[in-house]
This record gives sequence, structure tokens and C-alpha cells, in this order.
Amino acid sequence: MLHMLYIGSNNESNYLESTKIMRACDQFFPGYTYQEGAGRWNGKSEGCAIVSIVITDGSDGLVNDLIFVLKGVLKQDSILHVSIPCKVEFA
Repeated sequence: MLHMLYIGSNNESNYLESTKIMRACDQFFPGYTYQEGAGRWNGKSEGCAIVSIVITDGSDGLVNDLIFVLKGVLKQDSILHVSIPCKVEFA
């Protein structure tokens, strides 16, 4: 399963806290992809992070645990979570 998290800037500082995001991800997963971009929320532009996690061992529930931690650390009301079934091969 491919899990993609779309994380906006801190609601209080309006700053994208990449170090905090990656430290939280490191606690749950040995590997993931981290990308920065720009997004819009409520008519305002803000920095955003996109975290992509591929899970092949059935530990998908850890993604919800990560989201809970990220929301607290980043003072977020919500984080967008997209799950996409996929075939995974290491070639």
C-alpha cells in the first residue's frame, strides 16, 4: 500500500517544520520519501511537505500513529492521508 501524507505549515508559526516532520517519520518507518512543495489552504499559500510511505508488511496502522504524532508536534488540525493499493517490486 502506498500512503501519501500532505502536511501544511505549522498553524501557529506558518513555517514548514521539515526537521520535525522527518524526525517523527524516522520513529515509525526506516524508509520513506520526503518532498517539499507549495499548497493553498483557505485562500492562502503555504509551504507543504509530501511524505510517501510504501508498506508491504501489513503495518499500515502505523501511518495513523504517525499522523497523530505529527498533528501534535506541528499544531495541525488535520493532515491529508491518501492510501493507494499498489504492486511493489524491488528490481
